[in-house]
Amino acid sequence: MKSMRFTFKVTPDLLKIVEHSSKNPCTVAYTREPTEPSLFLVKDMGVYLMSASTVKQPVKETGCLVVYADGYTPDDGYIGGDDFVENIPISWFNTKKKTITIDVSNDSIKLIN
Repeated sequence: MKSMRFTFKVTPDLLKIVEHSSKNPCTVAYTREPTEPSLFLVKDMGVYLMSASTVKQPVKETGCLVVYADGYTPDDGYIGGDDFVENIPISWFNTKKKTITIDVSNDSIKLIN
């Protein structure tokens, strides 16, 4: 996979997800082992962030509370490549910025801004 960048607006919903993950136990995406507070970066029918907590988060009518990357909602069309779920440190979201950009490649995930 070539490197892809995903930008997320820091919205009230994203802040709710961050708060939920910071106050509840979290797990590693595939092993479900306990880990530090984090969010899941998910790529399937779009690209989105959601809580990595084992405690169920209040949901919207459409299911889990998620925040989609700009241009990567299910309505934006098919995104090629394999699906994935990766943990993103909660510290990346302790910011006053209005957007957060994450770079994903075959061997790394980096916070760009």
